[in-house]
Amino acid sequence: IASFKSFIMSGEYKNNHYVPIWYQKRFVPAPRSDYELYYLSLKPPTFLDSKGKVHTGNAVRRLGFKHCFAEKDLYTARFGGVESKRIEQFFFGKIDKRGHVAVEKCTNFSHPWDGSDFFNDLLFYMSTQKMRTPKGLALLSDLAGRQGIHDKNSVLALMTSLRQLYGA
Repeated sequence: IASFKSFIMSGEYKNNHYVPIWYQKRFVPAPRSDYELYYLSLKPPTFLDSKGKVHTGNAVRRLGFKHCFAEKDLYTARFGGVESKRIEQFFFGKIDKRGHVAVEKCTNFSHPWDGSDFFNDLLFYMSTQKMRTPKGLALLSDLAGRQGIHDKNSVLALMTSLRQLYGA
């Protein structure tokens, strides 16, 4: 039980990436070694100068992968005082792992084909990408609200149940 509590209380799986880091790395040209992306913030930071005047920070910044396409607790479900990060760890973890292999096989495809079945994993990964973004979750939340589902935990459960449509 102590190890279970330490897992739940740890900060692991709190910074939820809706674009996996392995995928972000594909947008950095090979000879580059800085591993940063130019990231556009739709809500740039604001700050006060010493005279009390409000300034808007740069909308485009260079950020490391850890800070791009991620949101704190995007997939964290809460039950009373207990947090569950199982969606990030097990649901998206499995999809991302299989998707990564499928993207690599598609990228490095050569004829004759080795016979491996990566196409379904690639399609499942690509179709999941839409729903896992904040915008996709908002759409799913809106659709669920029409069915009387209004809490985040139920919307997250609904999202994970969609995998049954794909036989995953």
